[in-house]
Amino acid sequence: MTPLNNPPAYQLQVPEEICHLIDRAAVTASKSRADFMLNALLDGAQSALLEQSLFRVSDEQMAAFEKALEKPLDEDPVFQKFLARKAPWKT
Repeated sequence: MTPLNNPPAYQLQVPEEICHLIDRAAVTASKSRADFMLNALLDGAQSALLEQSLFRVSDEQMAAFEKALEKPLDEDPVFQKFLARKAPWKT
């Protein structure tokens, strides 16, 4: 790992139309191009890692989860209550 006082420099060849899009977005976010790109890269990296999350559950918890998945939705009163609600765009 690189020490924080000597971070690596990344060089990218970015098509002009993408540069314009990044610049517009950076201005909209009131950030410099570099800050905007760094934040976007960080968000993408975090999302990629979070998508790989592993959930550890006990055998009992897994059995309860599988049972809930197998339960027909028409027998689930919570789901029926949800279906009975009027859509927000229809109110």
